[in-house]
Amino acid sequence: MPSSASSQMKGLFASLCILAFALALVPAVSSGAAAPFTSVTGSGWRGNISTPTTPIHHFVVSAHSGPEGVSGIYSLSSPANPLLDFTGRVTCLDVVGDHAIVGGVVTGGGEPGQIGTGFAVGFIDGGSGSDRQTFTDVEIAAPVDCAAEQSLFTLMLFPVLNGNVVVNG
Repeated sequence: MPSSASSQMKGLFASLCILAFALALVPAVSSGAAAPFTSVTGSGWRGNISTPTTPIHHFVVSAHSGPEGVSGIYSLSSPANPLLDFTGRVTCLDVVGDHAIVGGVVTGGGEPGQIGTGFAVGFIDGGSGSDRQTFTDVEIAAPVDCAAEQSLFTLMLFPVLNGNVVVNG
């Protein structure tokens, strides 16, 4: 009998160990699958190099990362120079804290040959009245790698005028 009781105890102990391991594994697998969704939304105006606080270029951004991937639109219009106007389909989004890079493919543009090329633009959500936008990098190779476009933040940053940008990460 003692060997039978000992064997039952070993089996019970092994079963409890397997159960404990399985329970410990469930949260690890669940947390990896439930990645947070990111987004950048907003609109406003920005200036140019010589007049950064004069509203010259109007932009609209709506970029979202969700269970179906990245989607959205970005458009830039310059009433004084229609060749700078373009609209793009968002295909990548890289959010780090309050900084975001939005990139994609130009679907409509004022400059010949621009449709089908890539674009990237950066945003900083600094709170009300403190948002910033980078230069818009256009006519770059598609598909765009938003993480590789972080260097946009090392260039001149333009204040967002008469608008707001919200970065959720």
